[in-house]
Amino acid sequence: MKKLYKYIVFVIGILAFSACADETDFPSVAEEGNDVLLNLNLKPEISNEIVNSRAETYENKLYDLHIYVFNSRGKLTGYEKLVDNDGAIASPGPVKINVRTKTGTSYIYALANINSGSTYKLDLSDADIRKLNVTDYATNTKTSKEEVNALRTAVEDSDLNMEFFLGIKYKRTLPTTENEVLSPTPIDNKFMMSGYLNDGNAVTIQKNGTSAIVKENVNVIKLYRILAKNTLYIKSPIDGTTKKPRFTPKSYRLYNVPVGGQLVPNAKISTANTAADYTTSNITIANVESHYQLFSNESTFTFYYPENLQTTTSTITGWKYRETNSYASGSKTFTNAPDKSAYIEIQGDYIDSNNKITANATYTVHLGHFSKSLSDFNVIRNNHYIYTVNINGVDDIVAESKIKDAENNDVDNPYAEGFVIKAGSGQHFEVDAHYEARVMAFNMSEIWALKNSGKGYILSVETPFSKTNQTVYVKNDGVYSLTGTELCEINNVAEIFTDTPDFEWIKFVKNTNDNRTNTNNDISKYTCKYPGDTSRYSSSNPGGWMNVFELLAELHNNASATNTGTVYYTCFIDENYYANKPWVDYVNRDPRTMQIANNIFISEDKKSIYAEVAYSISQRSIATFYKDNSLVAFGTEIFDEEDLFHTEDNPTRLGSSNNISLYQNLSITGANDWDGFTGTKNTNLTRKWYANETRQSGNTTYNINVNNIENIQPLYKSAAKACMSRNRDLNGDGDIDDGEVRWYLASGGQYHALYIAKTSLPAESWLINTDDLVDIDNQYKAGANNQNPDGRWVNDENGHDYRGKYHYYTSSGSSTATYWPEEGLTLNPAQTSGWVSRAELVRCVRTLESGTSGDAKYGLRAPQKYYTFENNVFNLTGIETRRGDINEPLPNHNEIQDQNELYRTFQVATAGTASGSSLDAITGNATDPCSQYSEGGYQNWRTPNQKELGLMLAEMKSTMISGRYVPRTRFSGYKGSKTNGQFNNSLDALGYHWHDRVGFQIGSNGEYNLISNTNNVNVRCVRDVK
Repeated sequence: MKKLYKYIVFVIGILAFSACADETDFPSVAEEGNDVLLNLNLKPEISNEIVNSRAETYENKLYDLHIYVFNSRGKLTGYEKLVDNDGAIASPGPVKINVRTKTGTSYIYALANINSGSTYKLDLSDADIRKLNVTDYATNTKTSKEEVNALRTAVEDSDLNMEFFLGIKYKRTLPTTENEVLSPTPIDNKFMMSGYLNDGNAVTIQKNGTSAIVKENVNVIKLYRILAKNTLYIKSPIDGTTKKPRFTPKSYRLYNVPVGGQLVPNAKISTANTAADYTTSNITIANVESHYQLFSNESTFTFYYPENLQTTTSTITGWKYRETNSYASGSKTFTNAPDKSAYIEIQGDYIDSNNKITANATYTVHLGHFSKSLSDFNVIRNNHYIYTVNINGVDDIVAESKIKDAENNDVDNPYAEGFVIKAGSGQHFEVDAHYEARVMAFNMSEIWALKNSGKGYILSVETPFSKTNQTVYVKNDGVYSLTGTELCEINNVAEIFTDTPDFEWIKFVKNTNDNRTNTNNDISKYTCKYPGDTSRYSSSNPGGWMNVFELLAELHNNASATNTGTVYYTCFIDENYYANKPWVDYVNRDPRTMQIANNIFISEDKKSIYAEVAYSISQRSIATFYKDNSLVAFGTEIFDEEDLFHTEDNPTRLGSSNNISLYQNLSITGANDWDGFTGTKNTNLTRKWYANETRQSGNTTYNINVNNIENIQPLYKSAAKACMSRNRDLNGDGDIDDGEVRWYLASGGQYHALYIAKTSLPAESWLINTDDLVDIDNQYKAGANNQNPDGRWVNDENGHDYRGKYHYYTSSGSSTATYWPEEGLTLNPAQTSGWVSRAELVRCVRTLESGTSGDAKYGLRAPQKYYTFENNVFNLTGIETRRGDINEPLPNHNEIQDQNELYRTFQVATAGTASGSSLDAITGNATDPCSQYSEGGYQNWRTPNQKELGLMLAEMKSTMISGRYVPRTRFSGYKGSKTNGQFNNSLDALGYHWHDRVGFQIGSNGEYNLISNTNNVNVRCVRDVK
């Protein structure tokens, strides 16, 4: 269901004051071409059609405003221009504009922000843009009679005519490299607008004594933004139980985004009109080039979209039939929706209240006012479309997955696609991209029932490179189709795969008392030791590993009426890394999966699967923000095991409010700001897998213990060794050897990279999320009292510091031993006294390399940086950048907004500049101190944002640590101050803690942290390099 709102328009009222006092008091239609002066009044006005105004302040700003008057022959007879660098032409309003023009039949138009934006520009040559501006100076800057006369002459001499004016188009800035993703939302918050008087129809300007009037008695010019605003609310289902199922949106992708359009609309903009009133020709469409992550809220997001007017001749009888589609050669074709109509795909994960049903789901929604008409696929400028997407559990996908009944076509739900797993009494494992292990319990009575009926377990395997080409079941003597036809032998399964078989990434070892990792472990609950890659199962080597076909055949062979017990196997899942393939082919992909099922259903279009499984595994791919396959990159795990499996009865987090010994007990050997691999490897070589150890430092003995967790591989109670749980004893000798350290503790620089490029990563892999910030806010408020008014350094009910429990240890040590994700780039030492800095988590990463042999094959070295820095120029060659170039000061923003993103190339000034302003002013509404800076003949300098300053610190530390340099970016957690109950800066409305910390700085020790408002700050100017 969708609601549609018209939002704020600007109104120009003609107040009709004449320039001459001796004219007749009565209008005369016969008089044309006489000079008159129209006094226009500009003010924001809310349309009567608004139900609920959601217009943002920045949506209303006017940086340049142009009024055009044409006569009946299309000749320009009047022009005025206003300019304001702060966008305050219409604030607070009203603004009076004197337009010198002529009497007679006229057409009056207005344009705004045509010279100001960077995301949307006029599709004109420089010469035509100068013609459209008519004159170089603005009405609000004229100071002399000579300039007034010059304007009149410019209008009379102008060759701008109405035919040319009405044909002007705008264009959207498009990516120029494959590593750019540019949102259709204006990065600079500047909205191009156009409008007209009398809906673009002619009016008659007449003299009336000392006044000039419009005969038709219309006096409103409405300015319309060229974009439509779209807000989606995503609601998860409620099943009536105390536990609630949840749908977690991960990303969205926009399709059929126009690359440009008509600047002045060719018909009245009204939601009451039919689609035929908005037909346009030669519309050019371009998709957003990659997925666009949900940014700061998991249930709602807003984006802007260029006008896209589409009609359909299909009769659509139900909402879901808007999305009816078919697939051919991997391409989706819609049956009823126009080919170029706008739509969005929302992708995410669903899990039910009992953790028994999981789904990787994709929902498609075509945009348009379909609450008015199911055939409406129009996205009309200046309208605010509000969509509520109700996720009705997985029933929609289940219905599509089950084969259509000829008597009931309604079982297909084309707007919902995905993979649904119903575990029932079985087990489903959602595992990370690194090496994993899980205990699987197989009930021999269940297997005997299948065997006795002539069947076996159904098996399905899928990876990015291969999948089973049909549904099969496995018996002890072979692999069979569902109809009972034998397809192949157990040891020769190539013909049932679409390509080279890819299934031995899962290995099974039977749990026994002899292969326990700890002699006290219960084999039904704890994983066993890995025997080594070369130790395969055989009758002479029963402790070796077997693949899934061998396992199912073995279980089927051993099942009998008398064998009714349960057997336990450790399922070892390899890291999702393909040593012989380019890393770009397997990162950021859908999970690779294996299902051992009783029943399975597949939809006709093969895009939805519903499985009632006995056992299933879904392994995430490695996530990375790198895009250049020629680089030695690094990727990240998705989850933090120390947090995921933490309970107060068996804590897996690395510390509490007053305990950082789990960091100190194993010091990093060779700590480095960027290279986390070498230090982690050297620290752990020759240490033991699965074993408790100690380290002696002076008179202190530090324990490095194993944390045995039921059902998963052991974890380690040491920050430096923690990432060894993501690796494996590949040769089975019990020692951590060179070549076995693949995953390692991230360095401070790598944590920075994960933050700087976070919008190119899956939202679930982010180092902190919205729920965490809410928890920080609640704990902060709960801890505030008379003795501790600001609430800092409080602990939660389990003794964990209210922010420290979200902090991460790094492999960089010293003053950068902990990373604070709630502040973006803050690095601090690890300490429990004085100025406190605590942490409880680690993030493990892995080097990605497209090599052919040796270390290059397995990524056994430090990664390269994702940028180059030379001659004070940063070139972000290795990543996906997410904003266009800006040649003026950044709008006011905080660190979670798009203005804090990076352009692909930027230059740093050779020296710092005294700001002359307070930090509050620099991050608020003051003029950018870099706006007057000049170097190398360039004038387009500005204060850097937070992420740019972070890169500058990484490469220019020696010249940056003494200047107390700050960015233009404000801290989103700052509570700010109020006047008369209103925040003085609207950016502070969502602040949650650190009430006196306004923004960011580079400290004297090279750390990046928060500071309160002060006047003693400096800036180092930057500029985007086109």
